[in-house]
Amino acid sequence: MKLHKKCPECESSEIYTTLVSARGGCGQDLLPGVGGLFNGGEFELYVCGKCGRSQFYVPEKMLDDVQKKFIRVNSVDASH
Repeated sequence: MKLHKKCPECESSEIYTTLVSARGGCGQDLLPGVGGLFNGGEFELYVCGKCGRSQFYVPEKMLDDVQKKFIRVNSVDASH
């Protein structure tokens, strides 16, 4: 949705976007360690205005934090 500006479900081009906090308020922080103390991580939310399908993306400015603080799946030793 983000790259093609088209819904992969219904192929509509009626796509809306906004930024949403990754901090769960009373719930879990969905991007722990990303962002600062007072400005935590956030997602770019894309929603199809026709069928409602939605997708979340981490903004490019936060990808360095993700790469430094998260475990890369394909770098884990598969022999264990």
